[in-house]
Amino acid sequence: MSLDDPRFLIRLLLELEDELNKWSHAANVLREDATRDQLSVANLVEVERRDDNIAINRFESDQYTTQKTHEDLADLRQRCEEARESTLMTLKAAQNVLERARNELQKWQNELALAEAWLIQAK
Repeated sequence: MSLDDPRFLIRLLLELEDELNKWSHAANVLREDATRDQLSVANLVEVERRDDNIAINRFESDQYTTQKTHEDLADLRQRCEEARESTLMTLKAAQNVLERARNELQKWQNELALAEAWLIQAK
């Protein structure tokens, strides 16, 4: 058969049309698969972006909370140091008052002993 024969050419064109239809169908299937995969990947990327944003927000919140906690601890440490100093001063003052009270007690016990001795002599 030669290329001049219309029947041969028709058969070749029909075979070529079948091949083109197969290729067209395969290309459509691939395009649909690619479109579906692209949408799926886009959805995954969106989910990951959202998760990343949530993680970033949590990190920033934790960072703020940590900084605030450090500041609060520094403030508490300062207040505890001031309370300690005040307590030590109060203790020192109380010890001084106790010492004066003991001295005064000793003085009055001595006076009492003298008075009792005088009373015994007076009887």
